[in-house]
Amino acid sequence: MSGAGDCANLPPSAIIGPPQQGSHVKIFVISLRTAEIRRAEASEQMAKCGVAFEFFDAVEGSAGHSEWFAGIDHRLFQLNTRRYDPTPGEIGCYASHLTLWKWAISHDRPVVILEDDFQLEPGFVEVINNLEPLVREFGFIRLQSMHGPRALLKRLRPAAREVLRRNGLSVHYLSDPPLYALAYAISPGAARTLTRASSTLFAPVDKFLQHIWIHETPIYALSPALVTMSPQAEHSTIGGRRGKSINPYVLLGRTIYKGIGEFRRFGFDRKQFARMSDSRKVEGTNQRP
Repeated sequence: MSGAGDCANLPPSAIIGPPQQGSHVKIFVISLRTAEIRRAEASEQMAKCGVAFEFFDAVEGSAGHSEWFAGIDHRLFQLNTRRYDPTPGEIGCYASHLTLWKWAISHDRPVVILEDDFQLEPGFVEVINNLEPLVREFGFIRLQSMHGPRALLKRLRPAAREVLRRNGLSVHYLSDPPLYALAYAISPGAARTLTRASSTLFAPVDKFLQHIWIHETPIYALSPALVTMSPQAEHSTIGGRRGKSINPYVLLGRTIYKGIGEFRRFGFDRKQFARMSDSRKVEGTNQRP
């Protein structure tokens, strides 16, 4: 696997904090029990880095949703995806993340969650071993790229805002988090707010995370990214997502729904910017890296 497990060291200036003896951050890799190739490649990468981790056997969504969700809001799910029902893979993927959020809460411990089609970037181990203070401060930190395709309506405002720069790495507040929940770190507090907002399934987990005004959990990202998608991502285990509605009433409702969401997102952003201005100073943003 080309480039997998590249743990070449970054310069010391790229480490976000003073070295620590080990890390209190628990690392989980979500993977189907039958995904032997993905598990082998994930294990190889982690072994090259000398990183301790644990596989989490991904939930099989074919048994339904009732064990993890009180119900499915089919109307909102259709507005979010143009499909009336989630696939079993979408149920299982969301339930897997939800289960690990609950683990973080019950153990009062930050966790790093990776889906098994990841590829580690240079410097991953150095940053992960010193990540806990940032996770506890910011709550939810995306470890993959903060950039992604943006619809025209969303291009009317910045997608990200730098809030901290330290020793070669920066933290950005994401007004418009991209799709995919490939890699992130989460604190028990952030896990609690996401769990509370997950009683009803109304979108796939990555779309749910985009709804920051609903779950009220600010999303941040590290730059440069520590994780990218491996070639395994081309073969999704989520399953087919066909049957998108072309009903004009559904399309109109979706447009209105997304427009209202943008206004609510703007309001949430303003609250976060005010909170950040009141509670902490932006560190180093006027300095050259």
